[in-house]
This record gives sequence, C-alpha cells and structure tokens, in this order.
Amino acid sequence: MTLNQLTAYFRNAGFEIKDEFGYFLKTVPNSMMTEWSPELIKALTNISNVLPPNLMANIGVVVRRPEI
Repeated sequence: MTLNQLTAYFRNAGFEIKDEFGYFLKTVPNSMMTEWSPELIKALTNISNVLPPNLMANIGVVVRRPEI
C-alpha cells in the first residue's frame, strides 16, 4: 500500500489526516542487509526525519475522528 492509498482510505472513511510519516530508508532487499552493521541500520532509520515519508519502507498516518 502506498502512502497516497493509505491517506485516501482514511479520508474516504471520514477521518481527517493530521500527519503522515515514514521510517527506515530501505534501499535493498532484506536478504542483502543481513551483514550490515547496527550503525548503518540506525543511520537508515535516523535519516527518515529528513526525507519524504513516501520513500520510506514503513509508512503511517495520524488521523482524527470528526466530532459528531
């Protein structure tokens, strides 16, 4: 699922999107990352804050239910 699909899903259900986020810049398949150092894995997570969320391996949204 893409970030656009995720936000559309919640908007169509009547929710207000408050924030979109993503974390972990995944550049290769998991099988190629098994020998990577913990420092590199941490760096790929830390860089998440400065890149667009739609480029991240994990995406999410913060939504608000409308007042009834």
